[in-house]
Amino acid sequence: MIETLLQEAASIEDEQRRDQIIRELATHSDETLAALIDILQRPMEALWEVAVQVIRVMGYPQNASAIPALTVHARDRNSPARSEAFQALVDIGPWAVVPSLLKVKEDDAIDDLIYDLLVEAGRRFWALDEQEKEQLIQELVSHPDEALGVVTYILQNALKEWWEAAVRIIRAIGYPRNASAIPVLVAHVGYGNPLTEDEAIQALVEIGPRIVVPSLLQVMWDRGQTNKSWGNDVAGICSMLCKVDRQFAVQCGPVATYLLSRFELPQKPGLALLSVLEKIGANDIEYALPTLIDLVQKEGTSEVGMQARRFLASFDEKSLEPYQLLLASLEEPRGEGG
Repeated sequence: MIETLLQEAASIEDEQRRDQIIRELATHSDETLAALIDILQRPMEALWEVAVQVIRVMGYPQNASAIPALTVHARDRNSPARSEAFQALVDIGPWAVVPSLLKVKEDDAIDDLIYDLLVEAGRRFWALDEQEKEQLIQELVSHPDEALGVVTYILQNALKEWWEAAVRIIRAIGYPRNASAIPVLVAHVGYGNPLTEDEAIQALVEIGPRIVVPSLLQVMWDRGQTNKSWGNDVAGICSMLCKVDRQFAVQCGPVATYLLSRFELPQKPGLALLSVLEKIGANDIEYALPTLIDLVQKEGTSEVGMQARRFLASFDEKSLEPYQLLLASLEEPRGEGG
């Protein structure tokens, strides 16, 4: 009976009758869904598109068991049901579909499908009003395990239409459930991405320095060995450290000092690392004095050298006393007329 009705719907020119058949089939039992899935798995190309249309009308979660079959057709460029299957997956929602795809990712077609699903879902998301967006975010937050895998993928890829919402979802999920997303939050802080930076910083602050600082130090320690954008990322992290609770900077201070002492740094990360030491304050960072003296000697009147000199001047006499002979050897910067 199901095949007969599908054949009629597939061949009929009367759109009203076609829609009636599809709606009628969509209201039937689980046996109907099982039969539709079976048809999609058999060489019955003439019925595939209308079978998917019925599944789509059934709606989620009633049609959840059809997701694997829909995925096969959505990634098959030769399937006559490809477009309809793709729209059915978008209707179901990437949050229900993508987690299983992320576990497979066996070929480029899967990766392309994930990306395309999220792009289309992003368009729909931004068409919602603010209340509807918030409702969707809260719904996703209630399923943290599924949502985290998807939003992490989003933030690791160029899905900018989702970035802001993705970080909001991670933040709303909260620690410890969002712990796996800490590295990608740190990465977006490093980018200095205006779409995500402030929200990502707040999420990391709420998690706290004890948990977050190890991930910050891991990025800082790379020293450009594997990360080509290391200098910019360090500058972004330092910018965060200067904005948030001082304890973050205190725990990062020794590595910041080490980096300043051991490497010829570009100006941007050099100035940023010095700003972290200034955030900690002269009263609590005497261990950095040899590094600061060395910077003044090496950098002279460059911006880094002058910033280091100004910071040195903020230390009290007691702290500077052991270094008085070294300090005496530092030439005062000359003015233009000197």
